[in-house]
This record gives sequence, structure tokens and C-alpha cells, in this order.
Amino acid sequence: MSTATTRRRLPLGWLIIGGILLLVVVRLIQSGSSRNEIETIRKSGYPTTLAELHEWYQDVPAEENAALKILEAANSKIDASDKALNLPGIGKTPWPEPGTKLAEEELEALAQHIHDNTGALKFLHEASSLSRSRYPMDLTRGPNTLLPHLAQIKGLAILLRHDVLLQSDAGQTEAAMKSLRAAFTLSGSLVPEPLLISDLVRIACVAITLEGMQHPVTDLKLSDDQLQQLSQWISKTEQQGPQAYIRGMAGERCMGIEWFRNPGMMLSANAGQGSATGPAVAGSAAFALLRVTGILDRDRKMLVRCLSSSIEAANLPFPENLRRIESQQAQRQRQLGSLSGKLMIMTRMLLPALDKAFHKEARLISQLRAARTALAVERYRLAHDGKLPDTIQALVPAFLDQVPTDAFDGNPLELELLPQGFRIVSQGATEAANLQGPPKKNGSRKIVGFTVAR
Repeated sequence: MSTATTRRRLPLGWLIIGGILLLVVVRLIQSGSSRNEIETIRKSGYPTTLAELHEWYQDVPAEENAALKILEAANSKIDASDKALNLPGIGKTPWPEPGTKLAEEELEALAQHIHDNTGALKFLHEASSLSRSRYPMDLTRGPNTLLPHLAQIKGLAILLRHDVLLQSDAGQTEAAMKSLRAAFTLSGSLVPEPLLISDLVRIACVAITLEGMQHPVTDLKLSDDQLQQLSQWISKTEQQGPQAYIRGMAGERCMGIEWFRNPGMMLSANAGQGSATGPAVAGSAAFALLRVTGILDRDRKMLVRCLSSSIEAANLPFPENLRRIESQQAQRQRQLGSLSGKLMIMTRMLLPALDKAFHKEARLISQLRAARTALAVERYRLAHDGKLPDTIQALVPAFLDQVPTDAFDGNPLELELLPQGFRIVSQGATEAANLQGPPKKNGSRKIVGFTVAR
């Protein structure tokens, strides 16, 4: 080998060595930054490992655990038979509008369904006397954690709505109140669960309860004490909303950190496998390449910072928190649309689904405020010989501390007089609901509010 050739190869060798050393230094710096970031999250009281997440979802003694009673109810529940075609909310039979009487065949199907589920309702009513809950699950399994109770809970919320509807039609005030209390306990049992999917099920259950509550408020002569009790349950549920969202997002952030720490587990879960084989092995190899180049660390950092900023924003009052989160979402969309952003595979995959959650939370908050305002109107009517107030402002301060506002735009809720009764409307939430989703099956406009058809 000539001396000239050797001299040409030496600089190339040094360049390769230098490149490797530079890559090692960069990775060490990134690793240190990652550890500091995770330690900051941990010091804030949030979980950063699956073991910490499991412990964060605190155990509850069996005798105090409403979740166990709810699971007994789920195991006792008898689903409507295929012959129950006239059961409201099942198949093609719609839920009746407030103030609408049930047809005879609907009433018969409803009475039979409630009779069949006497045992399940008994457990649900027993659960309402317990204030703490923790569903059995092993969160150390990460994405392999089994959550069969979520579908069961939604089914129980519908069962309780059926019972409230039946008791309202029969004029049974105490029985209707009993099932409404159980319904709020049912949805509240999911508040401590640190998973966003659990919070979304909670939101759905509360919405089911509020829609059903329009019937007893319309059909029954509730006392002032009963109206105040309903208002207290609603206020508690409203306060739980941001707390449940924050816990869910903290759980998603912990899962995200674990995703980057242990991609094999996550990939095998997505592939439906118990170990990292087949596609999981190929995925792990791709992750290894992304890790070496530093792309994976940037991806992780982006995801964690996005989720952390959403958690921080959720602590603000409505609608400031919603505006902050929307601004953050717009900014991250621009970042992910850039050339470097397109390489952040996991962030691009996970964030879109998570970004929609807070809008659902804001819509529910608006619906809860509308319900609480409607109950205040009913208390006003009791005190004024059935007369409706001219404005919501007339309810302050005797029945409301202040006029409730729309969670979307901060404007006051509106009182609409109907040919029979009234409706409290959240206009900002209504506009958002009609922009974000398809219209009702009958083509009518969605209204976010609460109706009393009396």
C-alpha cells in the first residue's frame, strides 16, 4: 500500500471516529436532559413509570369501595332481549323528549326491563352510599391492561336512565332521586382512574344522566330540598371534570414515557402478542435506529412536553384553559407539519386522539352548568307561584351565586321560553358541537343545554 493512499485513509478514519464520538456526546446530553425532565414530573407528584402509575391509582378497602358494588351490578345486569324492540334508547326506538308520555308498549317493555334488573339496581343503589372507588386492574401491564368495566359502566348508566324514566312516568319521586344519585356515583367512580379512555367514558355517562334527568324535573313536583340536592350533585360533578382530565392525561404521559423506554412491550401490545416477536421485533429494530440517531429522543420530548402543557392549561378556569389548549394544539400542528416534525412518529400518532378530549370536557361542563341553572329556575318558580324569571340574572343571588357562563366563549347562558316550559342553552358549546360533529339522525341541530317541558 502506498504512503499516499494511507494518508488519504487516515483523515477519513478520524472523521468516522469523530462522528461517532460526537454522536455519543449528543446522546449523553440528551439522556441527561431526559432524566431531568422525568425527575421534574416525578417531583410534581405525577407518575413516570408503570409501577408508579399503578400505585398512583390508590387502593381502597373493600368495604369502602363503590367500584366493587358496581361490578356486582354489572355481573347481575340482564341485557334487554331481542324482543324488547319497544324499549326506549334500544334499537330504533328513540328516547322520548322531555314532557312526552311513553306509548303503552314502550312502558311495558321498560317495566319488564327494570323488573329483570332489580338485582343490578340494588347493587347500584348500595354503591351510592360509598364515596371512594378503585377498579381492579394491573396498570404495570401498560397497554396490555384489561378494562372490561368501561363498557359495563356505560351499560349501567343507560339502565339507570331507564329506571329514572320509568319512575318519573309513575310519579315516584323518591325512587327517581335514588337512581339519579346512583347515576352520579357511577360516573364519579371513574374520576380517580388515571386513563383518558376512562375519563371519556365518564363524560359519556354524565351526559346520559343529564339527558335522563330532564324527565323527572319536568314530570315530578320536586321540592326545594330535592332541587338543591340535584344541584349539589351537579356542582360536584362539574368540579370533578378537570381533575379527571388531568389524571387521564397524566396517565397517558406516563404511558408515553414507557413507550419510549420499552418499545418492545408497546409494539407487542399493538400487534396483539404477548412477546416482542414478528412485527414487534422489526419495530424494535426501527426504534433502535431512531434512538441512535437521536430522533426518538426528540419525539419523546415533544410528546411529553405537549401532554405536560395540556395538564398545566387544564388547571386554568374555563374558557381560558380551552383557549390555551387550542393555542397549544395549533402550535404543535405547525411543528409536526415541518420536515423534522414528520419524523416524530409516535407524537404524530398519539396526539390527534388526545387533542379532542378537552373539547368533550368543555361541552360537558357547559351542559352541567345549563342543568344547574335550570334547577335554579325551578326553585325560583316554587318561590314565585310557578312564574318563570324574566332573565337568568333574576336568579342571583337567591338561587345562584352568579350567572353561569359558557365553557367555550365565557358568555352567560341563555334562557329560552318554549311553548311549554323553557330551555337553558349554552350557545358557544352548541356552535362547537354542530361544527365538530354530524347533525342528529333526523337532521336537526344539536342543542347543548337543559330542557324543562312544563
